[in-house]
Amino acid sequence: MRRTTINLPDVLKRRSMDKARAAGLSFAEFVRKAVEQAVNESPSQTSQRQRLAALADLRSFRQEAATDGPADLAKNLDDYLYGTTAVPVTGLDAKKTNP
Repeated sequence: MRRTTINLPDVLKRRSMDKARAAGLSFAEFVRKAVEQAVNESPSQTSQRQRLAALADLRSFRQEAATDGPADLAKNLDDYLYGTTAVPVTGLDAKKTNP
């Protein structure tokens, strides 16, 4: 086995150390297992894992969004964005949209 030095952002190092501790592994063993898994994973497994992670992120975002913000946001989006009346287009944008 050869010693290797890597640079990790502080947040990634902290999160990795926490996960290693929770799994009962040393940080070095945790990193070895993570690298081995990444190297041995087929491209289809990688894309499936990424899709599942994206779905999990979306699910947690939807749950947070459902509890944050007004209940009528979709129905009254323009009112929340622009007030009760739409803001007229002016300046350079007006020339582009109104020839």
